[in-house]
Amino acid sequence: MQSGDIYRHEAFYRSAETGRLEPKYLVLLAALASGDWVARLLTSRQHGRPEQPPCFHGRPYSSFYLGVIGGPLPAKSWVDLRYLEDFDEFEFRVD
Repeated sequence: MQSGDIYRHEAFYRSAETGRLEPKYLVLLAALASGDWVARLLTSRQHGRPEQPPCFHGRPYSSFYLGVIGGPLPAKSWVDLRYLEDFDEFEFRVD
């Protein structure tokens, strides 16, 4: 894994409707000296996030517009710049 990679976390959150663990896409921003990763969520929900300027720090959400990434992410996408706890390195190991 390296900075800039997009990762599909298979069990990121529990659905309020079904109770099942659901996936979410993340972008890896940086590896820490500890081996942990700084990551942020990707979203296709615009909810006031602009396309211009791509880097936006206003209300309602700080974000960075990426456009259409392609593959399994066929819609316009934004990096949600709100705080997200760092991930342990084992979360991203591919065995």
